[in-house]
Amino acid sequence: MKKIITILLLLIVTLPVFAANTQMKLELGVQNTDISLNYKGNTGNVKFNAKTDLNLNVVFDGKNGFNLVFAPDLTGNSFVVGGGYVLQTKVGNSTKLLVSAGPRINVKSSTWSLGADVSASLHLDLTSKMYLAISTGTEIYLAEFRNGETKAYLDLTIPLPRIAIGYTF
Repeated sequence: MKKIITILLLLIVTLPVFAANTQMKLELGVQNTDISLNYKGNTGNVKFNAKTDLNLNVVFDGKNGFNLVFAPDLTGNSFVVGGGYVLQTKVGNSTKLLVSAGPRINVKSSTWSLGADVSASLHLDLTSKMYLAISTGTEIYLAEFRNGETKAYLDLTIPLPRIAIGYTF
């Protein structure tokens, strides 16, 4: 596993050298809270979550790319790892819209859940390299894995708008 992570990190770091007109955008979320509805069997509950997150978007030729997400949960003992496809389009001279979709894994101490997310993010340029990202979307988890057993369930989360500071490499 360490070798795979090392290879992925090296690929991300060296990608701009090999691809013309590639942008790497690194964001640190200063607010990432949500209210989630969790439904298992005949019971459901509503929960408040507080997370910080690190998001990396790699965009080729100003349009298509991919993202990687790492989000530790500040209110529990878990973290989220995800990624997916990114489509970037210019909205104005200093504003871009990024739409992304992809799989997510939520890892807790003895369990992990598999799901997907769809999000939209506005990037407002503060300087030529710094930007403010405002985003929201939907996260859906469909399966939970615990001690070799799989349980199907539905966990739908609609995050409150996330605010992040970003830097373009």
